[in-house]
Amino acid sequence: MGWDAIVLVLLSVSMHATWNFLSKKSRSSAAFFCISSYIAALCWCWVLPVYGIAEHAVTPHALVLWGTSLAFETLYFIGLFKAYTSADMSLAYPVARALPVLLIAGVTAIIYPGRYPNAWGMAALFIVFCGCLMMPLTRFSEFSLKNYTKKSMRYILLAAIGTTGYTLTDSELVRMCAASAGYNSAVASYALTFVVNFGLGTTMGLIVLCKKSERENFKYLISSVRNFIYPAMAGILSSLAYALVLAAMTKVTQLSFLQAFRQMSLPIGLLLGIIILKEPAHRPKIAGITLIVTGLVLIAFLG
Repeated sequence: MGWDAIVLVLLSVSMHATWNFLSKKSRSSAAFFCISSYIAALCWCWVLPVYGIAEHAVTPHALVLWGTSLAFETLYFIGLFKAYTSADMSLAYPVARALPVLLIAGVTAIIYPGRYPNAWGMAALFIVFCGCLMMPLTRFSEFSLKNYTKKSMRYILLAAIGTTGYTLTDSELVRMCAASAGYNSAVASYALTFVVNFGLGTTMGLIVLCKKSERENFKYLISSVRNFIYPAMAGILSSLAYALVLAAMTKVTQLSFLQAFRQMSLPIGLLLGIIILKEPAHRPKIAGITLIVTGLVLIAFLG
């Protein structure tokens, strides 16, 4: 993988970790993600007028997939902002990013019997699993079930389930859109990003309308430029991060290298939480993130 692709990926993972940091630092809420999602959609609003709507993107089957993707995206953001209000970023961000790898492997094996990782892949998944088990601990001697049944861990699991669902659904949608309109996968991904973010902003907006606390959060976020800049920057950064990954895909021949480098977002998120937010750097947390990154890199190369 060339240096140009490496730079693009490192910029992307830094932006991804940063927009999550902004969510944690600001009022992580439905209101925050309502604004950031609409800003992200605005970044891609040019795609449909320029390239048009793919024929297969409006069939009954596709509309079901759109709705399913939106539902899982909503679960992801609800889980994420709830996790950020009840747990450290240095815990919530890496685990919410790592767990879907385990869940996707399990779901894929169920849906497509026989399509399971090889022995190296299984070993790498086990390493990721062990890393996730260590992350919530403050001391290695405190290993017990109560550490994994806390409210914050349930929200992290909800975010991971949402990520798993929309990842599997979106991959099918991109394939359909690209095949039906002659798009390349990047253009289909841009179109998907616009539609999903617009829909997500709408669903988050409905939550804001229905909850008094969220309406207050929304008023706070738009009350000044200083408050508004956090969700606005989160939306812009999330869009740029995705675009940079798509650009990097055109510069590599082995996507496994790309997937391996994308795992750098996990230690970046951990460091942002520990260094800037002054979150505790327990030894099990450091050991856990080391195992998670090691396992994910092994999956990219060997799984």
